[in-house]
Amino acid sequence: MSTAPAPQFRIRSERPPERCEVCHQADRFDPETGACGRCQQLLVRPLQIPPVLTVLDPTRIDLPHQQRNGLQAALNVDEDLFWCGKPVLEVEEKVVTNPRWLLVFAGVVCFSVFVIPDMALAAFSNPLLWYLFLFALISNFGSFLIAKRKERFVYAVTNQRVLVLSFGRCITVQTLWKDNLGRVSRVPKEKGAGDLVFQTRIAGVPVPALTFSDIPDVCEVENIVRTVFRA
Repeated sequence: MSTAPAPQFRIRSERPPERCEVCHQADRFDPETGACGRCQQLLVRPLQIPPVLTVLDPTRIDLPHQQRNGLQAALNVDEDLFWCGKPVLEVEEKVVTNPRWLLVFAGVVCFSVFVIPDMALAAFSNPLLWYLFLFALISNFGSFLIAKRKERFVYAVTNQRVLVLSFGRCITVQTLWKDNLGRVSRVPKEKGAGDLVFQTRIAGVPVPALTFSDIPDVCEVENIVRTVFRA
């Protein structure tokens, strides 16, 4: 069975448009430039494509052995894990809490003692210098304690809830279920890190319930949360 040949079209003439292709009006349309005074102020928002959610295997999460086992024990059988992470240990690097400055100080001390001992004796007899050294030492020790405390926490997002696990002498699991999840707020910090604050409602009043502190790629985690819970 033969088919009829496709019809052939020929363009005989072309002319500029006489009206806007958006509002289909001609009163504020300029045929020479193709601009419409009514529509050129419209803001076109880019299409936001939600992230593709991938179910993670809890047995292959990059966590220390104890924390990985604790996360597996905290999940239900029918629970899918979409994200898991830990706080960033160094969100802000301050001068007084930078360990390199202690090394510089120690190097200056050694150089002064062996090269110019008289000047070193006069300089290091000033109590102000030792006060600064003591302040830097205490600051670095405080930063060390904060980093050790951050290492205890593991955050997770599942199809049912958000979790904060704290590992110490015992494992503490804080949970905010999907039905109780309220507003999600993002607090950006340096290098793409930040906090995610999850709110719930108590007697109709929104109150903070859980916080993911100093997590890397906070915007990406927020998109995952909003995609899972439509928050």
